[in-house]
Amino acid sequence: MFNMTLEGYKMCNVIDRLNELGFKNSGGKEFNAANIEKILRNERYTGVYLFTYNKGKFVNYEEQATIRVDDGLPQIISKETFDAIQQILKQRVHRTPKNVEEKYLLSNKIFCGECGTPYSGIRKITDKKYYVFYRCGYHFTYRNGKRVVDHCRNTAVRRDDIEKYVVKQISKIIYNEDLIDTIMDEYGRYTKCTHCVQI
Repeated sequence: MFNMTLEGYKMCNVIDRLNELGFKNSGGKEFNAANIEKILRNERYTGVYLFTYNKGKFVNYEEQATIRVDDGLPQIISKETFDAIQQILKQRVHRTPKNVEEKYLLSNKIFCGECGTPYSGIRKITDKKYYVFYRCGYHFTYRNGKRVVDHCRNTAVRRDDIEKYVVKQISKIIYNEDLIDTIMDEYGRYTKCTHCVQI
C-alpha cells in the first residue's frame, strides 16, 4: 500500500492489487478506499506506540494519544516514507483545479450503503448535456489504462437532489420547536457557553 502510493498509483489501483492478491480487511471483506486511507495515516507502522486513557479504559485513538512511545512497536515503514505519504494524501484532498467551480457540500460526508466507501462529487458532459452528481468512490477500477466498472455498482445520485434532501432534513431538526431547547443546551455544552444553556 505504502510503496504503490509513494510511486504515484491511485487508490483504486491499490485496491485492485490487494483484492487480486486475496487480502481482506479487518472485517474479512475486500478492501475499500476508507480502509486503505486509515492504514496509510496510521503512524504505528513507523514503530510508534499510541494509546490513550478514556473514562477509565485504555482505548486506541491515534488522534488524541495520551501515551506515545517511539520504537514501542516493530517498524514496518520508515518515518520518511510515512511523512511522504502524508504529503501525497494532503495534496489529494486539497487539489482543486482552478477552472472547477462546482461545490460538493457532501463529499466524504455521505457513505455508500453497499460497501461503506465515501461518496464524492463528479461532473460529466454527455451528448452536450452537463451532469453533476455524487458517486461511490469504489465504483471504478482501471485495467490496462482503461476504466471499467467491476466493483461497487451502487448508483450515482444527482447532486441537487441529495443536497436538497439533506438540507431539508437538517432544517426539520433545527427549526423543530420541540427540539430547540435541547439543541441550544447541547450547543452550549459543546462551546461551554453559559448563555446558551437553558436554566
